[in-house]
Amino acid sequence: MGSRDSKGRFAAGSSGNPAGRPKRTDQEREIIESMGTLVPQAITIIRDMLGDKDVPAYLRIRAAEIVFERVAGKPMTGLELDRYEDNQRIEEMFGNMFR
Repeated sequence: MGSRDSKGRFAAGSSGNPAGRPKRTDQEREIIESMGTLVPQAITIIRDMLGDKDVPAYLRIRAAEIVFERVAGKPMTGLELDRYEDNQRIEEMFGNMFR
C-alpha cells in the first residue's frame, strides 16, 4: 500500500493500487462490445420517452437525468471545505441564498 501524508491522503508519487485496475477478461470485453450495439436503440427510447406525455413524469425526469449525467457528469454529492478560498468562492457564488 502507498504511503500517506498527515491528512491520510496518498503522498505524491504513491498509489493505493500500484498494480492498477485488473485487465478485463475476454468475456467482459465481448459483453461490453455487444452492449455497444444497443446504444442507438437506447438513445431512441430515451428521446421518445422525453417527448411522450403518456409516459409518467417520473420516468421522463429520470430519462432527462440520464442524459444530463452522461453529457455534464453526475453532480457532486457533498462538499469538503477546509480552505478559506473554497469558503469565500462559495460565498461569492451563492451570496445570501441560504441565510
